[in-house]
Amino acid sequence: MNDDLLVKYLAGEADEEERDRVDRWLQDEAHAEEYNRVERVWMESGRLGSAADIDEHAAWERFRQRIRQQAVPTRVIPLGKAGNPLPVPRGTHFRFLRVAAAFALLAAAGWLGWYLLQQYSRTTVELASGQEVKEVRLSDGSVVTLNKDSRLSYVRRFQDAARTVALTGEAFFDIAPDPGRPFVIHVNGLKVAVTGTSFNIKSRDGTTEVIVETGSVKVSSGLEEISLQPGEKSVSRGRNGALMKQRTRNVLYKYYRTNQFVCRATPLQELVDALNEAYQVQITIPDPGLRQLPITTVFENESLDHILEVIRDTFDITVHYEEKQILLRQ
Repeated sequence: MNDDLLVKYLAGEADEEERDRVDRWLQDEAHAEEYNRVERVWMESGRLGSAADIDEHAAWERFRQRIRQQAVPTRVIPLGKAGNPLPVPRGTHFRFLRVAAAFALLAAAGWLGWYLLQQYSRTTVELASGQEVKEVRLSDGSVVTLNKDSRLSYVRRFQDAARTVALTGEAFFDIAPDPGRPFVIHVNGLKVAVTGTSFNIKSRDGTTEVIVETGSVKVSSGLEEISLQPGEKSVSRGRNGALMKQRTRNVLYKYYRTNQFVCRATPLQELVDALNEAYQVQITIPDPGLRQLPITTVFENESLDHILEVIRDTFDITVHYEEKQILLRQ
């Protein structure tokens, strides 16, 4: 039995007559060892081919061509004492080449696998939240919670000196500590850099706020840079706008993560601003004095109608529902 025919048989390239020939040959148990050896090499090569997108049929065809080219000049016929040729095991040369080819395929598959992994790791992911709040865990263990109508751009696996992402909209970042690799967020012309901390970034209608919960944050705009500590926030208006540091007056920015509106002597206007964003409505307070009235309460998973009822009863005001807005009046 010749090795070329066994390869054709395993590759599914043999015609009916050739398949019958191999089947009859396999009926002799003495041939099982030879066939099993060919099959093992073939299966290993075929597996590697599939993993690395290699056409095994084409690969075996190239091996057969090499065998035909090398068989004559490289074959050595050993002679006995009387000068007669000694028997040489059939298929030895071809089996050696197949083993060598299997190792070559293994090396090629390993390199290709490494290359594809590198390319996959550097692929940029664009995560858009749409009308939902979404949470994503990055490759370094950092967790980002995206508010509605927001977008985060990041690579699948951080490999550079800095862990860099880009944000549009609003997100809360809980950054895994890594002093050797700062975490950098680009948002509306600003750069926010940290090594391990938690903070909220909101960029809407040209205004960008960075509010720090834990750790410290550096915010830079062009050549200007400020450092923020817990309870502080930066505010900038316009792309690359001037940075202003302020104390954080409330924790309403957490509502999309906690489903709570926590008010601690919070001006009514600030609560209304959060309600407008959360429920996508337009609540207006015409009276400037009413806007500054403090409210202390917690709304958790409440409907907008219920919240407005509480506000109405608390301040003894009226709630007018008009076509496109809701008016709060004394």
